[in-house]
Amino acid sequence: MKEKYMVISPYKKFEEAVKEIAAEFSYEPLIIDGEKLDNKFINKLNTLVNNHYKPDVIIGRGVVTTYASKFFTSAAVVRIEPNFTDILYALRTARHHGNKVGIIAYSSKGIDENIGILKEILDYKEIRIYLFENQIDIENQVIKAKKDEMDSIIGGGTIAYEIAMSHHLPATFIEVNRSYILNAIEQSISIIESREKDRELLDNILSLINCMNEGLLATKDDRVLISNLKLDNIINIPVSEYYNQNVKSLNEDIGNFINQKELTKDIIKINGKNYLVEKLNNQVSFADNIIIFHNVSELQDNEVKVRRKLHANKFFAKETFKNIIGNDTKITNIVNTALIFAKTDAEVLIEGETGTGKELFAQSIHNASSRKDNPFIAVNCGAIPDHLLESELFGYVDGAFSGAKKGGKAGLFELAHKGTIFLDEINSLPFILQGKLLRVIQEKTLRRIGSETETFIDIRILSASNKGIDLLIQKNEFRSDLFHRINTLTLKIPSLKERIDDIGLLANYFIDFYSEKYDKKIPKLNQNEINLLKGYDWPGNIRELENVIHRYVILFNQTNRNGLTSDFISNYNVTHPESVDDYSGIMIKKDKLENMEREIIVAFLNQYKWNRKEVAEKLGISRSTLWRKLNNKENN
Repeated sequence: MKEKYMVISPYKKFEEAVKEIAAEFSYEPLIIDGEKLDNKFINKLNTLVNNHYKPDVIIGRGVVTTYASKFFTSAAVVRIEPNFTDILYALRTARHHGNKVGIIAYSSKGIDENIGILKEILDYKEIRIYLFENQIDIENQVIKAKKDEMDSIIGGGTIAYEIAMSHHLPATFIEVNRSYILNAIEQSISIIESREKDRELLDNILSLINCMNEGLLATKDDRVLISNLKLDNIINIPVSEYYNQNVKSLNEDIGNFINQKELTKDIIKINGKNYLVEKLNNQVSFADNIIIFHNVSELQDNEVKVRRKLHANKFFAKETFKNIIGNDTKITNIVNTALIFAKTDAEVLIEGETGTGKELFAQSIHNASSRKDNPFIAVNCGAIPDHLLESELFGYVDGAFSGAKKGGKAGLFELAHKGTIFLDEINSLPFILQGKLLRVIQEKTLRRIGSETETFIDIRILSASNKGIDLLIQKNEFRSDLFHRINTLTLKIPSLKERIDDIGLLANYFIDFYSEKYDKKIPKLNQNEINLLKGYDWPGNIRELENVIHRYVILFNQTNRNGLTSDFISNYNVTHPESVDDYSGIMIKKDKLENMEREIIVAFLNQYKWNRKEVAEKLGISRSTLWRKLNNKENN
């Protein structure tokens, strides 16, 4: 049926007025006789439902309209209840029946507060309101008005009028003002036009989601709302046939997933295949949940393809700001500042103690920048021997030196073209290379070792230091002009002891991470255990905390059945003296010389917070020798 709205007419004049007014508009109404809530009316409604009639709007008043709206639950209802003027006119007409009148009304709104005025204006002794909710109420209220010795009644529609007449009680019909019928029709047309736009938009959305390679399901109040064709293929049934039905009738596992409000991702097996189901961060009002279905096998295949491409040179950043855990204002303020820095192309110096997450911030800045789709290269200036560092950074040409790779080699600066290079422990950069780095920053060009050709590079440089560079400048170990170039913007990462309230959050995050990694179910730390962690100084910061929790997870149910204890923490952690003057000796086990040497190196590394340059100086060996011994240690 073409009629977009339905009008339930309570009396003949109302129907005539509707036809006359509606003729002025482009939408034609379906008008049905609604004087009585009888079998004829109900049969008419059933016929309309059987013919799949779905009006956008129902116009009417009283219990008849309320009853009809239950047949068309998707329709908006525009009620035309008598207003104050209509009631005033009816009361004036009924005054000749006597000075006591009952008003049979669906609502007392606008009447209660004006009864005193009405009595005074129209010289009534008593005006009493009789409210009804259904047809039976109308009959009872008319009879009650008769018992209350009302002289007459007004309102209640045709039903009240006929009942009153049968009880010899005068009744006056309340007619609706023509202007209110006009307003109702205009309001209805506005609703219809709005819904048509929504339907057009929905059709466009459905066209888009049907192009998706993933299944999609939107639900409202745990009922099926929208789905796409891909989901039909996944579940192997037309999901649209389950519209407005409970999701569990479609698939019980999907329904259970939706009901677990705290669960945002899960793996569900459907028709023998595993799907990663994911609740999107819903920003729309028409749905409670939007669920995406990813085929796990396809995800794995795609991940392999992406990894093969990106990992070919291993120059990518996996971390984002979402991976930075913490609620302390010190860290949230730093994150907000870093987000601002990420939108620029300026050099950033990241300062912080060892283990505070400087590279995590560097990767996050890269992934939030316009360079995110290009290489990210991290270089630890303190881990590469001096004689290798220059060739690693700047590259070399064929025959540049003895042992040079045939055909030469591109340096890391070249490989970072269009992307970001992160110079960690830049405070360890040899003084002779600092001038070459300054030229790269200033001129955006470099020259490979043994070459006379300048190569243009477009890179962003992020640097990090675990100690104050200003002190190195005073010792003439770091160039002040380079320092001013690399710290156009500065981030100072707080140590863990400066954000002590985040220790519990971080510890439980690591418990969840390693529990999942080792397929263990380990409870989160309680407050007493968190307080134990807070009582420790954490000179190794987050990295040290992670190592403690990592070991705790591995040994859970073996050495720590009673949870995290102070003995467990103290047995794991080593002393980190503030300076060599505070350090009286190293306790090592009598063992093979190689193992004893290893213990000495590790002790010094812990003492000097893994600053390889400083450790090499204290041990009286070159950085390349320390680097070789560390590699041997790692291989063993």
